[in-house]
Amino acid sequence: MLLHQNIRGIRNKLDFIVNNFLDYDILCFTETKLNSIIPDVLQLQDFFRKDVSSYSSGFLVYASSHLRPERKLEFEQILSESLWISIQDKRREILI
Repeated sequence: MLLHQNIRGIRNKLDFIVNNFLDYDILCFTETKLNSIIPDVLQLQDFFRKDVSSYSSGFLVYASSHLRPERKLEFEQILSESLWISIQDKRREILI
């Protein structure tokens, strides 16, 4: 199961996320409003983050390790305000 949420600032919502959404295989959050001086949040296995600025945008993706997630930086070079993850199911590769 996949969840996407425009979180509009994630720093004060971590407890809510951990308490309500960890049953999902993939968590995608946009508008995290983090920057590089803010330490990693949502410290879960296979966690990916891309910051744009602390005032707007930013992306965070958590993918369960059984999906064998891998970040696809080559797509991010084409679309700079994006975060791409490849996951594997039993039959195919899926890009998120």
